[in-house]
Amino acid sequence: TGQGSRHVSSESTSSNRTAEVFVDRLGLSHREVVALLGAHVLGRASKKNSGYEGKWVTTNDAFTNAYFVDLVHEPWIKRKETVEPFGERTTWRRFVDGRMGFEDEIMLQTDVDLAFQTTGGYFCSRV
Repeated sequence: TGQGSRHVSSESTSSNRTAEVFVDRLGLSHREVVALLGAHVLGRASKKNSGYEGKWVTTNDAFTNAYFVDLVHEPWIKRKETVEPFGERTTWRRFVDGRMGFEDEIMLQTDVDLAFQTTGGYFCSRV
């Protein structure tokens, strides 16, 4: 199964899996899990390691609250693609309305699920 076996196989249940691992298995509180996810402000995802490509924030070399600010205040639109050997990957790309384009910044389904209801669409709405 290779590297893909390390990652959530069904993105539709990724939030449940995150809670299962961090809350049920490791004993963290939901608040602590959210804080841990905030570490996405550092670095970037690499397609060769996870099937995802991009950084979570524009300036990703300092620990700030930009991950949470961008998650809540920037517009995101869903993009799906198949990446071998990982299978289908969903990213939420930061949408730039004036250019009708996308930036390099991404959020994963687990990120977007922290603040938005995403079932049944390509846009997210506040929970």
